[in-house]
Amino acid sequence: MKKVLLFARDPGGANTVIPLVGALRQRGFRVRLVGKDMALARYRAFNYSGENLRHLVKSDNLGETKKFLKKAGPDLIITGTSANDCSEKLIWQAAATLGIPAFAVLDQWLNYGVRFSPSGVAKSSKSQVLFSPDQLPTKIFVMDEYAKRALRRAGIAQQRIVVSGQPYFDLLSRKLKAISKSQLKLIRKKLGISPAARVVVFASEPLAQVYGGEQRAIARLGYSEKTILPAVVSCLGKIVASEKIGLVLVVKIHPKEKLADFRKISRARIKGLTIKVVQDYSTWDLIPLADVVSGMISMFLIESVLFQKPTLSIQLGRKGPDAFILAKRRVIKSATTPAALESSFRRLLDGPKKMHYKFVFKKEASRRLVEYLEKFYV
Repeated sequence: MKKVLLFARDPGGANTVIPLVGALRQRGFRVRLVGKDMALARYRAFNYSGENLRHLVKSDNLGETKKFLKKAGPDLIITGTSANDCSEKLIWQAAATLGIPAFAVLDQWLNYGVRFSPSGVAKSSKSQVLFSPDQLPTKIFVMDEYAKRALRRAGIAQQRIVVSGQPYFDLLSRKLKAISKSQLKLIRKKLGISPAARVVVFASEPLAQVYGGEQRAIARLGYSEKTILPAVVSCLGKIVASEKIGLVLVVKIHPKEKLADFRKISRARIKGLTIKVVQDYSTWDLIPLADVVSGMISMFLIESVLFQKPTLSIQLGRKGPDAFILAKRRVIKSATTPAALESSFRRLLDGPKKMHYKFVFKKEASRRLVEYLEKFYV
């Protein structure tokens, strides 16, 4: 029976490995689930108790990581990827020195090369990504051919990339379909939202933290969460004033963000607009609840499109090409000016509750990934 070590640090990485726990066990693999920081909370949300890497490895260096893997003795390793943390990279490198196959699962169409660079997103330049082939995982599982081409352009060899699909999308699809009307009523009641109120959900994300500070984020992207959210509040304030309607803005903050940093926004008083800042509500709590889902370049928006909800990417002041995959593919259109933001919100709020977005994901990713691993050992 093959022993598998699963590891993630960021929430997105955790999302990719969580569906693999059951899939691997069903095929006879022995699974050890290890995590760090936000990933541990994500595991608990799915009723998995992961071991904390900080309790297993004394310090973040290659030697200590190698000692841990040698003692753990896995036959193979599967990890997520992180924006700036070094844990996955140390695991891949230590595994290579020990002759243990290590696989990484990509969760997003964003920051392809820098996820495998020692510098991470915050320290990398826009034009240069540096990584060493001997520090890469054995194979990288990606969502689709688009992601494969992007990794190739980043300089990663084709033979190292496997198109498997994104395991989390299958799990998400099942969860969203299972939401009942009674569950939605209960969520509205918990949030204090009346049955008739229209709801805009805004998915925040810690861009300033990811890019090493607000000014660095603005220099790279042209905006940050600290410039976009106030613009959303201002825009919705204009809409409720002109149309004499009531709106609820639910701000879903990222696990890396702190509620205290949103205190000013939550206390804003605008007639007709109620603002609620939440952290402990899941994707499948909030997406079905929303009339419109908005954000910047978050995975939350992709999840919303998969559910066919009216969805808006907001990138006011954007520099360079669109960073959001669904805008690149012309599935949705990003709002880059205040005028476009207002007209987009008005159009989506007055439009149908369900859209017909042409975005197809590769299904049964967990099964495909596990079957690849089984063949890998033949």
